[in-house]
Amino acid sequence: MKTLLKLGFVALLVLAVAFVTGRAHAGTLLPDKTIPGKVVMAEDFVLNPGETMEGDLTVIGAEARLRPESRLNGNLSVLGGKAVVEHGALVNGNVSVTGGQVFINGHVLGNLSVFGGEVNLGKEARVDGKIRAFGGAVRRGTAVVPLAPADRLRASLPPYGPFGEENSYPERMVLHVFWKITLAIIWTIVLALLGGVAALFIPNVMSEVAGVAIKKWPASLAVGVAIAVLVPIVVVAFLLTIVLILAIPLLFLALWALALLGWVAIGLAIGERLGLNLSEPWRAAIGTGLLTFLASMADLVPCIGWVVPAGLTLWALGAATLWLYPRYGGELPLSVSSQVVDAS
Repeated sequence: MKTLLKLGFVALLVLAVAFVTGRAHAGTLLPDKTIPGKVVMAEDFVLNPGETMEGDLTVIGAEARLRPESRLNGNLSVLGGKAVVEHGALVNGNVSVTGGQVFINGHVLGNLSVFGGEVNLGKEARVDGKIRAFGGAVRRGTAVVPLAPADRLRASLPPYGPFGEENSYPERMVLHVFWKITLAIIWTIVLALLGGVAALFIPNVMSEVAGVAIKKWPASLAVGVAIAVLVPIVVVAFLLTIVLILAIPLLFLALWALALLGWVAIGLAIGERLGLNLSEPWRAAIGTGLLTFLASMADLVPCIGWVVPAGLTLWALGAATLWLYPRYGGELPLSVSSQVVDAS
């Protein structure tokens, strides 16, 4: 379920994107190797040696690279993309990462914040401000300025050195894996309890959503992907109207609730198919716990492991959303759910 946290953090950065967009288009071309700030989306961007950008640089789903002797007089924000600050490059502002990657081997004058993303600091990296990680990772080389004690508690210890190379601290690998497994166990217990409670109090709803997830899984997955694409657009539209800004937290709360409902419903379906001679809440708890633990273990696989929990989360979100639609709502394919209806 860490994917839900990352999606939630993405919404927080949308506010910054709206303001950055206004600043990026308000400027005009400045003389000789000086360019205004901009938003980089779906295309790569390079700030060449000797060039200076006046304003903020925001990278969304693309790659931006600051070459040696280049200078950014503004903030660098990365949303689901990748940014590289090479040795000799200067960022005269803050760096924030949400669900993306940043490789820093240059100089950052401001703070470095990670929200569900990843930052690799090279041997020549220098960060004058504070470094904080919230649901993300900061990987540090041997020559990097150490974190302050208050910040170290919020930054996860990395298993690898800068740019993915294994460093001389193997104990960090052990600690990293141990921490990941601990979080997986905690999430497994929490969601297993939630699945059991949901099956105890809303058995019919659980069975209906599970039926949609199993029988309409292609449509459920497609709807989940569509929601992930459309939500940022809707949030930006709400921001532009100003009046609807207060509705943004309610929107994400609703999506969070639907995703949880779909997740425990899929867990119920798994528990039913295990054929355990247990009551309905216990089957839901075991199935949800098994689903959560396997998804968390898959997330440990480097590079591609996140696809499994992300896909399951979108599937669950889409199934719960389709359940709200009258065409799909009311399907009770699980035998135990039919028994509940007949008994009532």
